Amino acid sequence: MSSMAVPDSDDASVDILKTINILLRKKYYIILTCAAFIALAFAYVEFLATPTYRATATVVMESREAQVMGLDVESILGSLSSDSSVVNTEVQVLRGRVLMGRVVDELNLVENPEFNTRLKPKGLLSRIKTFVRGPAPELSEAEIRDAVVTALLEQVTTSNIAQSLAFQIQVETESAAQSALIADTIARLYIDDQVRVKFEATKRAADWLTGQVADLKAELETAEEKMREFQSNMSIASGVELAALDRQLKDTRDRRAASIDQVSGLVARQEASRNAIGRAAQASALADPQLIELAVAADREGSTAVHAFDARRTLLGQQMEQDLLRLRSQISSYDLAETNLLDTINRASQELTQLEQMTREAEASKLLYEHFQTRLKEAVAQQGIQQPDSRVLSQAVRPLFASTPRKGLTLAMAAIFGAMLGAGLALLREAAASGIRTSNELESLSGRVVLGQIPLLPVGQRTKVIEYLAKNPTSALAEAVRNLRTSILLSNIDRVPQIIALTSPVPGEGKTMLSLALAQNLTQMGKKVLLIEGDIRRRTFKRYFEAPHGNGLVSVLSGDVSLAEAAWPSESMGDVLFGEKSLVNAADIFSSQAFPRLLDEARKHYDVILIDTPPVLVVPDTRIIAQHADTVVFIVRWDNTSETQVQDALHMLDTTNARVAGMVLSQIDPKGMRRYGYGERYGAYAAYGKKYYNSIS
Repeated sequence: MSSMAVPDSDDASVDILKTINILLRKKYYIILTCAAFIALAFAYVEFLATPTYRATATVVMESREAQVMGLDVESILGSLSSDSSVVNTEVQVLRGRVLMGRVVDELNLVENPEFNTRLKPKGLLSRIKTFVRGPAPELSEAEIRDAVVTALLEQVTTSNIAQSLAFQIQVETESAAQSALIADTIARLYIDDQVRVKFEATKRAADWLTGQVADLKAELETAEEKMREFQSNMSIASGVELAALDRQLKDTRDRRAASIDQVSGLVARQEASRNAIGRAAQASALADPQLIELAVAADREGSTAVHAFDARRTLLGQQMEQDLLRLRSQISSYDLAETNLLDTINRASQELTQLEQMTREAEASKLLYEHFQTRLKEAVAQQGIQQPDSRVLSQAVRPLFASTPRKGLTLAMAAIFGAMLGAGLALLREAAASGIRTSNELESLSGRVVLGQIPLLPVGQRTKVIEYLAKNPTSALAEAVRNLRTSILLSNIDRVPQIIALTSPVPGEGKTMLSLALAQNLTQMGKKVLLIEGDIRRRTFKRYFEAPHGNGLVSVLSGDVSLAEAAWPSESMGDVLFGEKSLVNAADIFSSQAFPRLLDEARKHYDVILIDTPPVLVVPDTRIIAQHADTVVFIVRWDNTSETQVQDALHMLDTTNARVAGMVLSQIDPKGMRRYGYGERYGAYAAYGKKYYNSIS
């Protein structure tokens, strides 16, 4: 299971300290940038910026509705609620173009040059724009008014005070009095607008209600007239008469039922009489007392009584037929009466039901009419007593001081921005610089000690370095060379290096000049020195010496001459073994067995052998030579050689196990050191270091 790498706190501290160090070194640059921005800001606030003044008026939205003269009527247009949506809406109403247009009209801002830019005198910039773009098109009065409204909106800010129903109206113009006047005007027209909106809404409602009341009144009168006309044509006047008809129908039905029962009884007696056998049975069936007596007498007295019985029976039969005829006639009359009563009752029920419907409709029309009439009276009553939903809580006060430009804040922001920009540019320049400027940087990059720091040669031509060092033995350059010599010789106390190779990543690092200076310095110490020109491809020693043309390094390695014969004795820096042109590749020459044999021979006759080698990144010669050297001095040019070049060159030397004793920072420009902010920290190159060294006259 892998864990995430945790950044090293020491590295972070180093980065922070490095950044602080850069800023401290660039403090004058940052101060200059800061001062420049402060000067620009001061010029702006004093000479260019137009001062503006901010005035604030405050209105508050009432959450309660006042009653006037004790009237408790429902408002046609309800009061504003206090929820967030209504509050946000009112903020937008305060900035509405309609309200701003009324302000423009009332204060005649169309004639104010601050809002109508066409009235301002044209400056140079305006003339240039007119020349480039052509003359502006002519605008109508409505378009000019719209432009003025837009300009006013840009100078008006409305906001709701948090956790309240109060609104701030802020106006910022070039005139203190004008700002206060516009803020108060907006507040007043906003409140007047609320009353006007309510009045217009109430008036529209009253007009509409008036029309509705008239229509409803006509509908009510028509309904009542139809109801009265219908009542006059009804067959009955009320439900009482209908109940009487119901009772009459019941009585008729009862009588009809009784007649039917009588008919049934008579028919039954007739049937029983016809079916009876004997006079006694017949008399009993007819249930007539006289006939019963005659039947008894006929059985006892004879024919006279029989004739009387028959006559009585016949009379009774006739009477029964007559009764049946009468009863059947009554039933028919009862049926007709029932039918008529049913028709009358049904018609009367329908009439009463229709009457009830018409009554309900008339009552509904009356209720609706009365309701609308009441609302009409309320609307008429409200027309003169409308109250706004807001009131002015605080009128605008004429400001005594300009709100913009805020001089203190502007200068402070300019100072902060200037300091930030200066710091940013300083860090950017530092990051963009690829060269190495300090020994600390070189040590951190290479992981090796810095043996010496060599200043820039104070003469125009590098070929005069020997002459300069001879004439100025106490100069800063001479002292730096002595320090480097000491550092090299003490780099290995157990075995003082005898063969010293000097190299650099790329050409132009100053290694040849430094080789000559070291040879001169060691010779002055009494050391027997051999200076070998290891860069046989370029062969630059001839620029420094007026030596006769003769044999050199290649001749010695090829065995044509001995070392003693090829070495040229100089006056101030020991023997010099010059490079020679060769048809064989230089790397192959140094890879031969002849080269280490030459060095072994040189060890026997010289105290110090200095080899001026080619640049590491250019040719492979140095990596071969370095294997035979006791130590390698790696030279880096100040503020020129990139970190990548140094790292790549050291990596190449490490692959051959070369013994790099340390680094040298060469061609240091004291003025550049001071310009970068290092002048006070690096002794010989600081201002106080000059008095310890002689300078060239």
